Amino acid sequence: MPNFKDILDIHPNPCVIHIDFVPKYANNAFAKFSGMASAEDVLNLESIQVLFEVDHWPEARRRYKHAIETGTPT
Repeated sequence: MPNFKDILDIHPNPCVIHIDFVPKYANNAFAKFSGMASAEDVLNLESIQVLFEVDHWPEARRRYKHAIETGTPT
């Protein structure tokens, strides 16, 4: 039986898992969605924040902090 990572690796929907915007897992669909060649390229980023507009960073940080502090998605 495949594990969850195996399923996500081949899943067509973009998926990234990060801790404080540092990528810990990405599938190739996320890499393609982000204009990158491979999931490995995503994992080599210091922060996934470079993938979205600088103007959105404060809201992204606020939402991330809220999710971590409350345990609820935003």
